[in-house]
Amino acid sequence: LLLLLLLGCLGSDLFVLCLYTAEWLRQAVKSRLPVLGICYGHQLLAHALGGRVDFHPQGREIGTTVVTPLSSANDDTLFAEIKSPFTAHVSHMQSVVALPDGAIIVASNEFDRHQAVKYSDRVWGLQFHPEFEENIILAYMEERKAALLAEGLDLEKLLAGVSPTPVARNILADFYTVIKNYSV
Repeated sequence: LLLLLLLGCLGSDLFVLCLYTAEWLRQAVKSRLPVLGICYGHQLLAHALGGRVDFHPQGREIGTTVVTPLSSANDDTLFAEIKSPFTAHVSHMQSVVALPDGAIIVASNEFDRHQAVKYSDRVWGLQFHPEFEENIILAYMEERKAALLAEGLDLEKLLAGVSPTPVARNILADFYTVIKNYSV
């Protein structure tokens, strides 16, 4: 079963849906289904399992960033082959600020220490976007241009810093392998 969570509950009309989704996630994890939560999916997964999510105290992280795998990733299905820092696209203002019991941080960066979290041998959360290509993050930044400038971010520097993220993208292929090898 493939589960990629790429959703958000930005409006109050979606709040009930988020509550139901959090409960569904708890049951999916309990049932040992493969789960990969991305961005808001990562945050909702952490929340559903007992963690805490809030606005990041430093504001927004957007663009291409460098993520560093930790030693805890050495035996991890998705991260074991990643031995050095890699680039990844990000766009978020909220972060997982407290992990649920038993969660393991497998990758981080200077901005967000919870860039990648492992909950079990089949469940991960990623704050970064492995599915984004350069054109998508560039479009995100162009769309949010006024907000980024109002927040005091250097838009020209952010745009110039966009680069390919092949290692991050390969995480999706590795998750596909987890799913392919999964049997009920």
